[in-house]
Amino acid sequence: MARYCAEHDSSKLLSAIDTWKENCLVEDGSLLSEENLWTLDALEELRSGFVDNPDISDSSYYEKLEKQLQGLSPQAIALMAEIHWLLFALQTNIKPTTKIAHVQRIWSWSGLEEPSSDVAFDKSALGGIVNTGTAYNTLRWEEVADAIKVMREVKLLNPSERKELLRDPINFAQWLSNIPQKGIRMFRHVLRFYCFPDYFERTVVNNNKKKILNRIGNIDRKLLSSMTDLELDQSMYELRERLEAESESGEIDFYVSPLVEQWKPTNEVNEETKPANDYQNAAKDISYWWLNANPKHWRIEAHELNEEQSYTTHNENGNKRRIFDYFQKVKPGDRVIGYESTPTKKVIAEFEITKGSFVDDEDDKEKISFKIVRIIPPRERPSWEELKANPKLSESEVLSSNQGSLFRLTKSEYEAILATNTKSNVSSYGSDDVLSEVFISEDEVHDILDSFRAKKNIILQGPPGTGKTFFAKRLAYLLFGQKDNDRVEMVQFHQSYSYEDFIQGFRPDGVGFTLKNGVFYNFCMRAKHDPEADYVFIIDEINRGNLSKVFGELMMLIESDKRGPDWAINLTYGDDLEDKFYVPENIHILGLMNTADRSLAMVDYALRRRFAFFNLSPGFQTDLFSEHLKANGVNKELVKAITAKMTYLNQQIANDVTNLGNGFCIGHSFFCNFPDSTAPDAHWYHQIIRREIAPLIREYWFDAPEKAESLIEGLKI
Repeated sequence: MARYCAEHDSSKLLSAIDTWKENCLVEDGSLLSEENLWTLDALEELRSGFVDNPDISDSSYYEKLEKQLQGLSPQAIALMAEIHWLLFALQTNIKPTTKIAHVQRIWSWSGLEEPSSDVAFDKSALGGIVNTGTAYNTLRWEEVADAIKVMREVKLLNPSERKELLRDPINFAQWLSNIPQKGIRMFRHVLRFYCFPDYFERTVVNNNKKKILNRIGNIDRKLLSSMTDLELDQSMYELRERLEAESESGEIDFYVSPLVEQWKPTNEVNEETKPANDYQNAAKDISYWWLNANPKHWRIEAHELNEEQSYTTHNENGNKRRIFDYFQKVKPGDRVIGYESTPTKKVIAEFEITKGSFVDDEDDKEKISFKIVRIIPPRERPSWEELKANPKLSESEVLSSNQGSLFRLTKSEYEAILATNTKSNVSSYGSDDVLSEVFISEDEVHDILDSFRAKKNIILQGPPGTGKTFFAKRLAYLLFGQKDNDRVEMVQFHQSYSYEDFIQGFRPDGVGFTLKNGVFYNFCMRAKHDPEADYVFIIDEINRGNLSKVFGELMMLIESDKRGPDWAINLTYGDDLEDKFYVPENIHILGLMNTADRSLAMVDYALRRRFAFFNLSPGFQTDLFSEHLKANGVNKELVKAITAKMTYLNQQIANDVTNLGNGFCIGHSFFCNFPDSTAPDAHWYHQIIRREIAPLIREYWFDAPEKAESLIEGLKI
């Protein structure tokens, strides 16, 4: 019987499904409560609120679902929860606790009494019996829409007709095939198995059925390609009957030995189906490889250690990758150098092959799989040029021509790559260095640094031109004790900057939408793999963004006492509740705020509580500024003029407390860029006034043009 699952106990799941069929499919009851939920009225509400009301925004699946269900009856919302239970129940690629949590979350929106069912919420019943692949999850909204459509058709029948429909698998499949469907929906396979588990297989994709019928049943591929769903299922049933009759036990499972090896080539079989000693024997004969990763499509360090990844053996156009034979030769246990191509051009990680060449059931593409066993710290990553200069690699295949994806290495070459001496571009950086570059007192610098170490989050605020961006990087270097740009990341917020840019979200990929990690997520992953070193994330114009929206649930995680795995939470777009995210303890966030931007609202108090604020003022009256000008060729008279005239201008700005104030003063940075070929002179000074400062003054006093022009005139020398 098709209900037999050698490696999974299907009895409790199918017992729950029997209850569902009787209470919900035939009758109008519920699986999780005493309510009448599976009614035509409730399904009509779901068709109107969900199927006919698609949400194409960038919000997460559950955010959109909650919005779509608003205004519907409690019964319709609770029904949506039970429909999700129906879709989740047989999956092995979602944990039972996660399934229950998702169902309870949707149910909670109904306001009805909390659901409870010893049958439906039994974790052993929800362990699953088939891996449905990720498409079943990423396109869940389409599967849900199809389920609503099918169930509505069921409820258009009277109870006696529904009972009759469940008497014969062939009639049921024919009836189901007459309901129009959008695309290829896996729910149709799931429903056939639920209703007739002794006839229909638990396989949810026709591609696997065709492989079984071709490779075990010896049915011609061309004939299989012309078969309907029902014809494929009938052929599967006939093949099962024959194989069961030939089996000593009378029970067979297409997903375990000896059958699985017959319809899946050996290198397509999941490693879990192989005897342990096969893997161990393979590991004794290790081969070594080099794999290129394009950072525009796949960032290695954005993934967890031991996380399994895959790489297709054919490119996007369906053509075999260069040196295709290597993809057929890799085997479990092989070690791989993970290299990121342009613009990174460095060795990033070590991989271990977990599966040789196999065809993925989900997308029917041939792939190899591997896990990440080590992320190399940034300071130890050999660059392409350093590898080229290593004499031990002079005969290496990959270094003679890097055009391709997978290359063979000898064991000695593999070890030589990892032992390559890296030329550190990092130099030491201390208090003397920063004080020679900024116009801030030593006490103030150390006060800011001490707060940065303790609070982990600070904001430097001040008027335009006070060197906030310049000082920000120097502060990071001072924190490190080194001038190390690999540990600094910088972004600039703006009004359209979003959570999806910063943390995570779905982005178009040319075919549909793919979940992509944002810049802060990737930076956290980089820091997570290098826990002994401090990392600094700089946000320029931090108050230009919608901060609550951009930070989302990270508003809590960025607090200094809520860092690390103990505070890990689910992200908005996280599909699995077991997949959690946290901000590493070695991350420091440095925000920059221009106090003279008229368009900005006050920073909300939630963010203010999490940051320490420091003001940077114009440095015209400091000795450091005067000495800096003189050291760059500005004569003493011009230095005095700049200091006096800009100090007077800033006093006028500060005194205008009605419209301006200290936050609008003009900074010293306007006078810190010097010409290359000539000494900074009066002409250089007047160009700065005319091109940069005069327009700013006119903007400040746009309603008092005479005053603006008078102040500009006063700046002339």
